Amino acid sequence: MDALEADGCDIVLLLCTGAFGGLRLKRGFLLEPDRIIPPAVAGLASNRRLGIIVPVAAQITSESGKWKALECPPIFAAASPYTATPEAIAAAGLSLARNGAEMLLLDCIGFIEAHREELAHACGLPVVLSNALMAKIVGEMVAA
Repeated sequence: MDALEADGCDIVLLLCTGAFGGLRLKRGFLLEPDRIIPPAVAGLASNRRLGIIVPVAAQITSESGKWKALECPPIFAAASPYTATPEAIAAAGLSLARNGAEMLLLDCIGFIEAHREELAHACGLPVVLSNALMAKIVGEMVAA
């Protein structure tokens, strides 16, 4: 972090939706998806059931605490954006839709627009892509 600031970085974006405690910049802005995405998505979801796709099944337990701001408890499925086939990712979304999800979140920076499009087409639900949401927020920070 010190090296990035020394190189002139005023804004640093973590490229992971997981929690990383203790990271700080002295002057610049540190944008941590784990702190930004949950409240933003909670606002979007409102009282709807959110289905969250994480890359590793163990994250269903380890990451579930960050979703306290949701009005409705979320439901989870696992499918890796790096190793799962498009069919496996679609199957994860369909299982969430069948279990009552009204909106989906791809909770990993590694998911791409093609994953969102496939899920939206397969499930007929709104799909939030974590990296796209963060890119839009970063765009607001650098627009000045």
